[in-house]
Amino acid sequence: MSTIQELNDALDGQLLSGKPARADATAARVDQSLGPIAIDSRRTAPGDVFWALPGTKHDGNAFVEDAFQSGATVAVVDREVAVPKGCWAVKVADTAEALHRWATWKRRQFTGTVVGVTGSVGKTTTRQMIHTVLGARLAGTASPRNLNNHVGVPISMHNMSSSDDYAVLELGASRQGENEERSGGGESGEGGGRETVRDKRQHS
Repeated sequence: MSTIQELNDALDGQLLSGKPARADATAARVDQSLGPIAIDSRRTAPGDVFWALPGTKHDGNAFVEDAFQSGATVAVVDREVAVPKGCWAVKVADTAEALHRWATWKRRQFTGTVVGVTGSVGKTTTRQMIHTVLGARLAGTASPRNLNNHVGVPISMHNMSSSDDYAVLELGASRQGENEERSGGGESGEGGGRETVRDKRQHS
């Protein structure tokens, strides 16, 4: 997995750290691997990266403290926040834009094959079946649950590892060309490829 330092560099962010709790303690190292991305402080687990996204009613930055209390090691924010001892924050201009920027960086680094599953119905089942078949012989990852929108796809791409042979991404779309943007605009890492599986019941 990627590291705290790579996250900050890819986002061109400002890295903020909290001091260790004790003189002999150490903060999470910048070369420490990143955990999963969480966008809900109530569902944040120890080691997670809390991404403070703007919402229609609430601003994720307001829940950074709660996320850290739940065990988040890193938070991506777009305003000044208090960073607990032993933790990090990456301050960017816009957290929503930064999430897509991070997904693009992950896609460019990935050298395996990306399988995009699209369609009006059956995407989740198809994604699970492909992952099961490929996973029998190869190492890879797939979208957790049905994370297939403008937030879910970047979160799924965050889970892609340099050791993976493939990644199966579920892609939903609300406008033409959206899936191309979410899958990295057709770009692939060195030696990587891309395949798209469409539900045959979807009308062209």
